[in-house]
Amino acid sequence: MDIDFEAEAWFGNPAPEEMLRQQLSLIETENDLLRAEVERYRANQAKLITMLRLATYERDTLRRDVSDQSRKLSDMYVERAQLKNELSTHG
Repeated sequence: MDIDFEAEAWFGNPAPEEMLRQQLSLIETENDLLRAEVERYRANQAKLITMLRLATYERDTLRRDVSDQSRKLSDMYVERAQLKNELSTHG
């Protein structure tokens, strides 16, 4: 006796429609998770951009301060040299 069982007809097996609905549900869930992850990455990227902007501003401010202090120090060296020359010619 040769009995041919078709797996699709077995009791308890999901119908193709049910399998497609389940796959759709899994894909929707994965899509929602990925969307949330992308939103989190975008928020982190915005924070990093803000941090970079602040660090760049601070760097530029410090560069200007160093340049100003360097100029003042140079002027002080010139004054010191002039005073030294005056003292040596009068002394």
